[in-house]
Amino acid sequence: MGFGWDNLSSEVLEVDLENCCGSVIYLIQGLLEADKSNNLIDTPIYLVTQNSQPVGNSKISGLTQSSLWGIGKVAALETDFQLKTIDLDSKTPLISQLHVMSRD
Repeated sequence: MGFGWDNLSSEVLEVDLENCCGSVIYLIQGLLEADKSNNLIDTPIYLVTQNSQPVGNSKISGLTQSSLWGIGKVAALETDFQLKTIDLDSKTPLISQLHVMSRD
């Protein structure tokens, strides 16, 4: 998932999108099916990407992961789940980002 620009072809993009987005769609559908009594409504669901959203002049390298942000927005509007999207920066140490996320 998240191939670099050098390896990007329509075939790779199609497979990557199916793996990335398809799995999230199946997860949401499965949760909706399993949650008939609304027990999961207040449980946050996080979609975590890396370098899929541009910040300042930075370039995105997680092109296919960018689609998760659209899926997350639609799912947040169409379901009662507390869906949140987070984009991690590959240049910042992961442990630092985890500390910041754990405070929010």
